[in-house]
This record gives sequence, C-alpha cells and structure tokens, in this order.
Amino acid sequence: MDARRTPRESNVLSERSKSRGRTHTVSPECYAYILRCSDGSYYVGCTGDPQERVRVHNSGGGPRYTASRLPVQLLYVERFGTMEQGRRREVQIKRWSRAKKEALISGNLEMLKELSKRRT
Repeated sequence: MDARRTPRESNVLSERSKSRGRTHTVSPECYAYILRCSDGSYYVGCTGDPQERVRVHNSGGGPRYTASRLPVQLLYVERFGTMEQGRRREVQIKRWSRAKKEALISGNLEMLKELSKRRT
C-alpha cells in the first residue's frame, strides 16, 4: 500500500461464523482513504478494499470526479470496524480544508490541532 500512514488497527472487528460446516472470518471493516488526482486535487472516499478501489479509480470505473483526473495515487488510509464508522470519517474529512487534509496525510498532528482550532 502506498499510504503514508498505516491503517488504524484498534478499530478492527472480526467475528467467526459457521457456514456449511466450514469456519471463516467475516470482517466488516471499512477504510477511509484520500487520493491525489493528476490535477493535484484530493478525493476522499471509503471502501472495504483500498487496493481494489484504487484499481477501479485508475481504470476509469470510479466516480466522474476521479475518472476525469487520472491517474490517482493513494496517500492515506485509515481502518474502521464498521462501514458506518468509515463513512462518518469520510464525511468529516471531506469538510476539511486542503491544509487540514495535508496535515492528516503527512501525520503532522500539531498542525492538525492548530488547523482544528475555532477562529473567532
């Protein structure tokens, strides 16, 4: 994975289930991700499989926004235990400024805190 930050491990859920006598792992996890498009813009999304989703984006099969800005590059991935958690994080990040997204991508927590302060 080309992400600069590793997925958050603490939110992973998996459960064992039995199906036709075989045991398999069900993993309802979701990944929020940030892509850089060829024009330098950022795209934020969530998926169950970041590598496959980037492949789909780069094949032109994703949303029109990325299809018209190919190729895209995966910059950041964050893992969550459920799709609901991942989607909430996606919506949160989408509302952020470019500077705040860049602080998250680079892992600059001090800058992220500073950019998160309310302006009065």
